Amino acid sequence: MYYFRKPNYLLYCDLFDVLLQNADDPFYVCDLGDVVGKHQRWQKEFPRIQPHYAVKCNPDKMMLKLMLAMGMGFDCASKVNMNCLEPMVIVTYLK
Repeated sequence: MYYFRKPNYLLYCDLFDVLLQNADDPFYVCDLGDVVGKHQRWQKEFPRIQPHYAVKCNPDKMMLKLMLAMGMGFDCASKVNMNCLEPMVIVTYLK
């Protein structure tokens, strides 16, 4: 499953559907399963090294939630980066 993100909404759909839509607005397609697979490979190959995700490279909420769920650490280079994570981290640790 891919997710298609435009500035104001998030829509789950097949990649083919995304490509058929009017692409006047910028968008990106991300296979979250691939991200999970790469994280699992990292853990297998480097079990003693915990990866940290640089929030400034892609502060998308869906990506950050996935990284948090996988137990990754985060590299926040600014207060803005920290503000992106704060609500998610608080909810996760209060459960």
